[in-house]
Amino acid sequence: MVVSLPRDLVIPHPECVDPETGDRFDSMGAQPLNVAYGRGGLACVAATISALTGLPIQYAAASSFNGVIALTDAVGGVEVCVTEPMVDADSGVNLPAGRTTVAGQTALAFLRNRHGIGNGSDLSRIGGQQQYLSSLLRTIRSDSTLSDPAKLYALAQAAGHNIIPSTSLGSADTMVSLALTLKDVDLSSIVFVQYPVTAYVEDTNKVQPAFALAEELFTRILADEPVVLPDDSTASGTTLATPAPSSPENAGPAMTEAPSATAGPAAIQGLTGQRADQETCASAFSG
Repeated sequence: MVVSLPRDLVIPHPECVDPETGDRFDSMGAQPLNVAYGRGGLACVAATISALTGLPIQYAAASSFNGVIALTDAVGGVEVCVTEPMVDADSGVNLPAGRTTVAGQTALAFLRNRHGIGNGSDLSRIGGQQQYLSSLLRTIRSDSTLSDPAKLYALAQAAGHNIIPSTSLGSADTMVSLALTLKDVDLSSIVFVQYPVTAYVEDTNKVQPAFALAEELFTRILADEPVVLPDDSTASGTTLATPAPSSPENAGPAMTEAPSATAGPAAIQGLTGQRADQETCASAFSG
């Protein structure tokens, strides 16, 4: 499970201590999630999310977009898909319609892009980022990276130079061990989901938890039960891609929609996201 939490999610914050300065910050209510980093760094962010979700957090890492780019470059680029030409001066993204393999600054522009995707909101940007991370994971799996110790350590080194890890995640060996747990996991079992939100009652430019739906989601996560997305659950600004035609010009495998399971846990209605085996395409900002 990969859960994306919007930066403008307004929630209570616990007491935090900055591990570098020793400064103590009192608990407070109704503040955006992104203020947690300034109240005590990575440890405060982890404590804030743990308090919100009830989920104990054993490992954590802080990374800029450049950390993701380092992993992208290490695997030779990641394929993204847009339904029509996507141009945004704020992020610098400039992509033609269709599939493009991106790396370096082009990948950074795609990840940062907010005003050029979907409805121009942070929720649409999350949809684009989930598309990107799903594609990165598929690339790593298709290149057999998780079966090649040399490639794994190269990725761990790239990550290590671009993240601030918790003490529990401070070595390449630990990162490699965690990565190896994904080696035999079916891609259809890896789910990217957006934390359930609704408009914040005091400012519609921010969001607040959709508590009943969030409780249903994290009840399953805490119980280590599968989270099933409903049909047509792609995030704002994204849609399921049609299979890529077979031709030498197409990088990467064609993606098809897996058949729906005939048995198993029911879908959680109202969730948005995608599975790692699904390819999505982003739509340009519609105004």
